[in-house]
Amino acid sequence: MTRAVAFAVAATMLVACARNAPALPKDSSSINAEGSLSTEDFSDADIAMSCEQIDVEQDRIRTDAAAYGQEIAKNRGQNQAAGYVAGVLFPPALLATVHNDAEKAELDALQARFDVIQALKRVKNCPSKLT
Repeated sequence: MTRAVAFAVAATMLVACARNAPALPKDSSSINAEGSLSTEDFSDADIAMSCEQIDVEQDRIRTDAAAYGQEIAKNRGQNQAAGYVAGVLFPPALLATVHNDAEKAELDALQARFDVIQALKRVKNCPSKLT
């Protein structure tokens, strides 16, 4: 009985905070890569960006991603407490969890955009920016 309760609590806590990882970008730089990147892999608007604009875009993405991460983390304690109460005492307490679905979707989109910008930076031979 105690193991079942502990398992229920642990599973609930994981579900309350978890999100799936976004898809990985196309492999274009490993030894076994099936192809390399070219300007054809990017939108016209992206290709038109200068290296400085790419750096600004990366900074914006980092700032926005940090803000979404903080918003998600803000609810983590509440979700863990609700999961504990639901697993041990009162299952409807799961209704008190905040899933941050919109923030998680935005974070996924930002991470995907960051991957595109990183690849664009390589294609355009932009220097690395020290932060």
